[in-house]
Amino acid sequence: MSRKWKIALGVLAVVVVFCLWYTRPRSFEELVGDGRVKSISMVTSIYVFEEGLPHFDVWTVDSHEGREAVNEELEALLKSCKYRVSLRTLFQFLDGFLNDFLDIYAPPKGENEPIIDLVAVLDNDSSVFAVYRGASVTLEADRRMFVKAVDKEIADKLLAYAQEFGVQSENKT
Repeated sequence: MSRKWKIALGVLAVVVVFCLWYTRPRSFEELVGDGRVKSISMVTSIYVFEEGLPHFDVWTVDSHEGREAVNEELEALLKSCKYRVSLRTLFQFLDGFLNDFLDIYAPPKGENEPIIDLVAVLDNDSSVFAVYRGASVTLEADRRMFVKAVDKEIADKLLAYAQEFGVQSENKT
């Protein structure tokens, strides 16, 4: 094998190792920092058809004064899941171009598909914004990350929590 081939294979090995390391499963704390949740707000919506007409059923959950348990329960749910960061995150300069192709921004594919918008303020006063769409998540802490949840049912778990403990409103479209 010539020297050029060895160098090329070495570079390829470094790139593969970096990609595997970058997309390794990570905890919620590793992605957003290890601060505790000070306050959290979540809006969940489901696209449904009733009598042939489409609309969204919407639930909101807030951890305002007197509902501090919401912080702990939702924080535990978020921390129960591992996430894999997408290589797309490395190419944020293509955001405008990629938005057309990202699952997270596409209209609902079918009935009962939850879309969850979550905002959390940590005790170090940093903010976390997340949009859950099945296993696809857009997460913004100090930068925007596109991640896939290892627990594919995390959005359904957050929706179940919102349906049980949240306030429902109907948003007809």
